[in-house]
Amino acid sequence: MENIKIISSFTKKLSLAVLERNGSISQKFGEFLDKLFENISYTKFQEDLYENKVDIIIVDLATQDKDSNFNFIKKLKDKNPYVKILVYSLFSDIFVLQNCIRYDVSGFLTDESTKTDLKSFIKNCIEKISITVNNKLLNHDFPNLNIQDCIDYLANDRDSNVTVVSHYKGLPIIKDALIIYFDEKSVTLKVQELQLRSLNKNDNIALCSEFLGKDILTTVKDIDEEKLHIELTYNDFIDTFVHHRKNLRLDAEDTNQLVLIDQNRRKIKTKALNISTNHILCDIVNYNEFKIHSKLNISLKLNDRMKVLQGTAIVKDIFNTNNGYKMLMRFTFIQAENQALDNYLSLRVKKLINELKK
Repeated sequence: MENIKIISSFTKKLSLAVLERNGSISQKFGEFLDKLFENISYTKFQEDLYENKVDIIIVDLATQDKDSNFNFIKKLKDKNPYVKILVYSLFSDIFVLQNCIRYDVSGFLTDESTKTDLKSFIKNCIEKISITVNNKLLNHDFPNLNIQDCIDYLANDRDSNVTVVSHYKGLPIIKDALIIYFDEKSVTLKVQELQLRSLNKNDNIALCSEFLGKDILTTVKDIDEEKLHIELTYNDFIDTFVHHRKNLRLDAEDTNQLVLIDQNRRKIKTKALNISTNHILCDIVNYNEFKIHSKLNISLKLNDRMKVLQGTAIVKDIFNTNNGYKMLMRFTFIQAENQALDNYLSLRVKKLINELKK
């Protein structure tokens, strides 16, 4: 459903139940879920849910042994084939994953999952519910919203604090920014002084909120250091998975050299824009130069002082931006070269932190 721009507009029409033990889910996600759902219940007992015709259920596998919990999910599906199940587990062994697939679980949460992960799974549930026969969402008219509609909702109908995320790095560089003005082309935010130092004009960043089903891709138009204001111009909606990253990404040094070797032994010299422990974003000349999922060999020299790191990579995504085409790759190095990369990233983090403190 392309229309899921404000996710809470849909969740307010649906019911949610949480089966947990010792507050495992409510302590981690309770505040977030309470903001999205008006009809929500928590229970420790499977029996409470057999006759409760809820739309979405989150099941903590620690409430019973794994066999009992998946038998419970099977019985729930038999009684209510349209119920959507999310599973929460501290373990991700093959038995759990196979049964999640077997019983059509709509999302798998672990102790490392974030609110962004949960929101993505809830959106997946909404999309599945919307295509079922006689679903309760059919009785509601959900207008096709534009970016200004979403900003207006955040500024007036909800707490106007938003998060600004570096588009290519996936890092929340500004949390709890306050919307102070917006129109059909741009929005102005008030931020903290330290956060302001991490931004530059023409940066591509995403505007995020717990209530949005999609994020808003923007460009930094102006920075007012005296008022602590940033003005962002709207570009388009963007799916969260494009820029959401759990691993830290850092801007690469200007002196870096990156060589890409495709299956035809074609060598292409470029530069890494930013890098993490397993991803590289780089410049490419045109969109059709590489294909998504294609395999490459890479040689990376991070600066003049380091040796060349060599490994393999898979093309994950290709972007068309106002600064040309970019390509995101997931790479693999041998253990010794991974250690060299880790040491480099650690030193870069320390350097950047010291710069921000000045």
